[in-house]
Amino acid sequence: SPSHADSPDNPWYASTFRLEEIWEHTRGEGITVAVIDSWVDDSLPELEGQVLDGTDLVPGGEEPSADGVDHGTAMASLIAGTGAGGGVRGLAPGVRILPVRADDGQDGVTVRVLDPIAEGIRYAVEEGAQIISLSIGADGIATHDQLGDALEIAARAGVLIFAATGNAGEADNEPVEPSNRQGVVGIGAVDRNGERAGYSTYGPQVALASPGDEVPRRGCTGVGEAVCIKERGGTSSATAIASASAALIWSAHPDWTKNQVLRVMVET
Repeated sequence: SPSHADSPDNPWYASTFRLEEIWEHTRGEGITVAVIDSWVDDSLPELEGQVLDGTDLVPGGEEPSADGVDHGTAMASLIAGTGAGGGVRGLAPGVRILPVRADDGQDGVTVRVLDPIAEGIRYAVEEGAQIISLSIGADGIATHDQLGDALEIAARAGVLIFAATGNAGEADNEPVEPSNRQGVVGIGAVDRNGERAGYSTYGPQVALASPGDEVPRRGCTGVGEAVCIKERGGTSSATAIASASAALIWSAHPDWTKNQVLRVMVET
């Protein structure tokens, strides 16, 4: 348990992961994490200078206005937020974020935006991202060939892909794409006691679990852009935190392959 009270700049998992000790060795420098999601607001103080030029792949979509509470922004902050200006402090503040918009931010990912997810994976590989974080998914696309082709391209390029396994654990517990695809690391969510969060989808598609509850986020109270603790961050937040963990390891061992990074995560 944490040594002192939780706060947005000191969530419970900071002490669990012994972040201050880790940061004496690495903060994720030299690693690019592609966040395939809704858009990332790079004007927030904690993300200023952390976000690379990205791309917008939503069919017919327009770049959304920066509101500081967007899903993609929240995931990017959990990964690379510096905490500047009272903002979210992420696990790997030395990481650079490559934003790839493949979700309109309205009703989650639907079949019509699966092609942008596949295209986003290819784009991330071409742009040199070592890690892809997918906190989005969809049901019923097991025969979606473009997605499979993109995942094969990423595998050949040595890119690690983390994807949320979904929040249907208390309902139908159906797996979601692409977390159940070969070569994708499916991420479930745990609470501060290391127990599976009740909503977290479970099954053989879950390769690793990561903190999903009581995570810092802007706008989680629905009032302005203030940073607060979101009680239920979901497997989305868990995926972002797992991606950041991989970035820290890879930054400390830049000559490792993706399989070496993943093996260490699984074994520890």
